Amino acid sequence: MVSIGGPKPNNDATAIDPSIAISQMAGNTASRKRFIETTLALAENYKFDGVELAWIYPKTKLDMTNLHNLFREWKIAADLHNFPNGRKLLLSAAVYCYPSIPNAPNEEVRYTGELDTCIDIFNIIFYNYSPVTSYHSRFGPIRPSHNYNTQDALQEWRNVRISLTKLVMGIPLYGGKWIMADDVNEVTDGAQAVEYKGRVAYRDIPDPETGGTYDDVAWCTSKVERDANGNPFWYGYEDTKSVSKKIDLNVLFERAWKTGSAASAVAL
Repeated sequence: MVSIGGPKPNNDATAIDPSIAISQMAGNTASRKRFIETTLALAENYKFDGVELAWIYPKTKLDMTNLHNLFREWKIAADLHNFPNGRKLLLSAAVYCYPSIPNAPNEEVRYTGELDTCIDIFNIIFYNYSPVTSYHSRFGPIRPSHNYNTQDALQEWRNVRISLTKLVMGIPLYGGKWIMADDVNEVTDGAQAVEYKGRVAYRDIPDPETGGTYDDVAWCTSKVERDANGNPFWYGYEDTKSVSKKIDLNVLFERAWKTGSAASAVAL
């Protein structure tokens, strides 16, 4: 499956925000038609099983209407397209962790059950919950009334009229890294940090499967490591235990994302 769109790169000030480009395309009938024809040809030429639109933050109700129009027209065209061996193309949408989109301009923007008829897979971004020293993909609430967690978000998606078999759980293959404010050997969620060092790939976390502290509520692991000068770094991430527990839920498919210039969806 190939994914189109995604977030704007943080390290490139000149990069075009995919969300803006997708909004402009989806709002124009002719542009939607060109997009659909191009993606169907791409899928056929490279034998993709599906195509995903990663428009994570539709900002207005009009955006959401245009999103529905795009997928409705896309689904009709995909079903009519003569793919080799009579196969059908899967259409996927990468969506925000909750059905309601935050930071919308004075209006509630929500995914609705109407999308169920034209989208085959809803890839839910169950990560990037917190920019501070916290587990960015926590499963359960670490503190009372702490809403950003997969357990609460999943329940809200279950309340939307969308087939549960179409919901896909997002699992990141990266964690977060911070320089700590105090000289400590162990820190807790929300500890004071001097600087956020950004995302760190699982492979770049020092010995991620040993020496860390596993949180039974968050289903995440943290650990403190020191650089050559003795400065403490805090890592928060998913390890094999947390990923295995999420897979064992047996209510969703699984989707994994890696850090870097491109994201990768894999079947687990």
